[in-house]
Amino acid sequence: MADEDHGSIAPGHGRPGVLGRVHAGRSAMPRELGPDSLPLELAARVDRACDAFEAAWRDGRRPRVEDHLAVAPEADRPALLGPLLIAELEGRRAAGEAPDPTEYHARFPGLAAAVDAAFAAAGPPPVTLAGLTLRLVEPDRPARPPFALPDYEVLAELGRGGMGVVYKARHRRLNRVVAVKTLHAGSAAPEAITRLLAEAEAVARLRHPHIIQVHGIGDCDGRPFLEMEYVPGGSLADRLDGRPRPPRAAADLVEALARALHEAHRLGVVHRDVKPANVLVAEDGTPKLTDFGLAKLLGDSDNPAAVTRSGALLGTPSYMAPEQAAGRTREVGPATDVHALGALLYELTTGRRPFPGPSVADALEQVRSSEPPRPRSVAPGVPRDLETICLKCLEKDPRRRYDSAAALAEDLRRFLDGEVIQARPSGVAERAWRWCLRRPALAAMGAAVALLLAVIAVGAPLAALSWRHQRDLARDAARDATEKLWRSYLNEAHATRLGGREGRRTEALDLLARAAAIRPSGELRDEAIACLAVADLRVQREWEGLPVLNTGINFDPELARYARSDARGTVSVRRVADDAELLSLPAPEPPAPATALSFSPDGRHLAAIHAGRGYERLLHRVWDLADRRLALDLPTDLPGAASGFSPDGRLVAVGRPGRALEIYELATGGRVGGFSATPDLADIAFHPLGRLVALSSAADRVVQVRDVQTGAVAASLPHPTGAVGLAWSPDGATLASGGGDHRIRLWDVATSRLRIALEGHRAPVTRLSFRPSGEGLISGGWDGATRLWDTASGTSLVTATGVPLRLDAGGRRLAYYSAPRVGIREVADGDAFRRLRPERAAAEDAGPARVLGVDVDPEGRLLATAGNEGVRLWDLATSREVAHLPLAGSGAVLFDERGRSLITDGAPGLKIWPIRPESEGTAAAIRLGPPVEVPRPADRSDTPFACLSLAGSWLTAAHRPRQPAIVLELGRPDDCRPIPDRPGVDAVALSPDARWIALGGRGEPGIRIRERETGRLVTTLPGGVEGASGVRLAFSPDGGSLITGLQADYRCWRAGTWQLLWTSDRGRLHERPGPVAFAADGRLAAITPTSDMVRLVDAATGRAVAALESPEPEGVHALCFAPDGGRLAVATDGRAVAIWDLRRLRRHLAEMGLDWDLPPLPPPAAGEGGGGGEPIVVRVSEGESS
Repeated sequence: MADEDHGSIAPGHGRPGVLGRVHAGRSAMPRELGPDSLPLELAARVDRACDAFEAAWRDGRRPRVEDHLAVAPEADRPALLGPLLIAELEGRRAAGEAPDPTEYHARFPGLAAAVDAAFAAAGPPPVTLAGLTLRLVEPDRPARPPFALPDYEVLAELGRGGMGVVYKARHRRLNRVVAVKTLHAGSAAPEAITRLLAEAEAVARLRHPHIIQVHGIGDCDGRPFLEMEYVPGGSLADRLDGRPRPPRAAADLVEALARALHEAHRLGVVHRDVKPANVLVAEDGTPKLTDFGLAKLLGDSDNPAAVTRSGALLGTPSYMAPEQAAGRTREVGPATDVHALGALLYELTTGRRPFPGPSVADALEQVRSSEPPRPRSVAPGVPRDLETICLKCLEKDPRRRYDSAAALAEDLRRFLDGEVIQARPSGVAERAWRWCLRRPALAAMGAAVALLLAVIAVGAPLAALSWRHQRDLARDAARDATEKLWRSYLNEAHATRLGGREGRRTEALDLLARAAAIRPSGELRDEAIACLAVADLRVQREWEGLPVLNTGINFDPELARYARSDARGTVSVRRVADDAELLSLPAPEPPAPATALSFSPDGRHLAAIHAGRGYERLLHRVWDLADRRLALDLPTDLPGAASGFSPDGRLVAVGRPGRALEIYELATGGRVGGFSATPDLADIAFHPLGRLVALSSAADRVVQVRDVQTGAVAASLPHPTGAVGLAWSPDGATLASGGGDHRIRLWDVATSRLRIALEGHRAPVTRLSFRPSGEGLISGGWDGATRLWDTASGTSLVTATGVPLRLDAGGRRLAYYSAPRVGIREVADGDAFRRLRPERAAAEDAGPARVLGVDVDPEGRLLATAGNEGVRLWDLATSREVAHLPLAGSGAVLFDERGRSLITDGAPGLKIWPIRPESEGTAAAIRLGPPVEVPRPADRSDTPFACLSLAGSWLTAAHRPRQPAIVLELGRPDDCRPIPDRPGVDAVALSPDARWIALGGRGEPGIRIRERETGRLVTTLPGGVEGASGVRLAFSPDGGSLITGLQADYRCWRAGTWQLLWTSDRGRLHERPGPVAFAADGRLAAITPTSDMVRLVDAATGRAVAALESPEPEGVHALCFAPDGGRLAVATDGRAVAIWDLRRLRRHLAEMGLDWDLPPLPPPAAGEGGGGGEPIVVRVSEGESS
């Protein structure tokens, strides 16, 4: 790398500079020296071979190109020839020789062009001037990247490797000189892109003065690039000349790198390729670690970013750790980087590498089985302490190295400060033991003789005494090791759960099961519950289903069959179970491959779009698979053609010439409708009811929703960069569209309003599928990734490799492909946890969405929620919303104890809604309303916060801030009376026998207990402080106890005597206490120690039973157990109600040996659970529903 952008004459180094020239030129060589770009694995092999060749020259062994080519695989030799020729020329010139092209023409007959190209690439020979050997250095010439970088002015090419190229560039808008790393032309394979993105992900999380910083990642025409910090001083490899460096300077440099690596390890990143070429040295001498392209994210071995295959050798042989050299990738960790630092320290202090094998194979064997020469035997000037530190890093067993890079840095600092180091040099006995390991046969014979002599000389008594002592030590060590293993299982499970990669749920639960086999605990139970609640994608089956030159592929709705097209357009319909061909559909004439395939919803028909070369000829074909006949054959010249089936499978819509969309009946093949459409159709999606059709277009940059019968535009949804994929939610209220700008947009079609935009893909989104519940969305696109989304929060729940093809009708299995592999994944929600969230907001001006109240009817079938969007009713059996009361600003909701009325309170006032059964065929039906409004003795408040408590026919209600709490009988709503207490009560609880009323308020010290009948103050329970942010209250179902939730703790009191039974500390003085609820049997209670986590406790003792951690934590406002105690409803921010199925949860925990020790729950009542079936029909009087 030249210091300035002009020509210069630089003194030649003693080091030949082979790697710099070879790596810089490998991808830019003349074509005679090899291909312009190399596959990723071949590039890695070429790099390793060049490293070994360079090491041999540096060690004075003068290797020959022919010798290295002879041992290389035959397929690798064309790619190796050019780099090795250049390397040998550089080595010989550095040794003072003047190699002549004639000699090489004779050595490589028939390869004159390659020889001449190598001499040209190696540049002019050095010249001697005034006793100095000088090398002409060409000025850095701006190189043209393989694609445009619109925001950058490329100044020079800094270097190349087998996969990528780095440019020096100026950011035009920021006027900042940066380094830009791209994939060179031809290397944009998915694996190469994944590795580049993995480097960005690894370095982006690191901030350290000795690590090159990534400023950002960009994407241009589908090609990613990294913008990085520019360091003008060159690499450490450029400064090594085969001579030892001063020991203190070497120690200081390695200490800085060790601290940088410790920061990386702390954040879960292992470099795996620490070597001089990957250490840049700034002009002021500051070392900076770079090239995290091989970095491994700890605990993320299944992530798409973790591109290393099992057993693959990635790294540089002389700097590899034994576990790397043996291909044991699962053992690679921080100790691997510590070993590389030891190798670097060895080379700095001795001038040679610790394992200088003449070939890659020899170097790897030395790393695995040989001890390096002691540094002082190579360079006597190495201090003994520094030698000890170096050899400790190079231990074969990772456990014998430094515990961390930080520990290495501290020992180097002790050396530099003249203090005693922690590392211990190997003694004679230890070296003898290692000799035994290398020569086991001789060692075994000697050990047998020595043992026999020792037994005879010392005798059995001393042996017995020693054995007992060693046994105790072994027991203690085993106990400690077991505890550490248990803790490591728990920590790894936690990290896996939060990792967001596919298979995380299964992997984390497996780790917890191993820990539970050692020792069950509450910690394991809580983590298992959190794992059971997460969504996940897990591969069930995968096979080679998309051979080379096959194009389109898709699955039927049941995922029982799939179809694929070959290059001629012959479509093979195959059985998933055994991949046997069921049907072969002939290619069109002339042949044209099918670029898109889709099955009809009933699986009877298969649509194929065949495209000729350059899309100059398109053909729509629809096959009747049952009758094995061609039902539709429509030639067209329309580019970007699309097709789509109606929900019942009777009709198909296709794009036709002249911007027309035509609809055909498949039974007859006749045209039954059509209208003018947008140009360049990308996708066609029928509404679930079939009356509307959505059309996407990249040309018009708009998604149109049209009436199928008339063609009238029902909605026009703008897309700034055009739209590609489309999907309707199951209820037809929401349309998802995938854009060319990599975003997914969710539209409220009735209002043409954009609900939310989902961001995470790195390329246009072409595949979209809603889950049957409507809450989850699966997407895929040109970035080769599958994502599972929470559509309400916009959160990407899990990411997997491959492009999604079809989601089965149950939403539990997903077909995908990642050529040439095809597979089926399980889509797991966690059957013990679900969310109920409305598809559409009630109003745009409703404010921050929150659910403040929740209750379940006495039969356990209906759930009611209250919030700032109104009151909603849900059918728990189907998880469907069945009614909405537009009571914006509602804060509390209750069913009466017989299920005959629904009570709502909040800003719209206190209302009692009668519930009456009605007949609706086979479906259950009820009528709700008309409501009876309860008059309050004070002015109505517009705040939504309210509190209701019911005991028999008696109701208490509190609605802060100005109103007093009231009490009334449900049958006499006009006869309500205020409770004689302070106004501004925000918590009220009525004992089950209606004898006592407990009240608490914001800023009011103490909990007042009053008689309901007389209003007399019975006692004031301690709790709360002046200015406190409220309390929470709940009586047990039998009336025997009262739980009070305060800022500092939860307290349980014995009703009647008001004796304190137990206390559960919160430790959250700054938070308002969370809600509290009892299960119907009174054995279990739910409290909220933090704003977003629910804890189950033994109601009798307050002992923690389990923590319920939601996958997407949100603020908790209300809790309610189902009547049988089998489910817990949690009202949260974000318009959602979380439902925990405690019965299923305990069944899963019992299988792992982690169930809590309370009596089992009763079996579910008829009609309960999420088993589906006909939803309840709810009719609301006076037009109150929406």
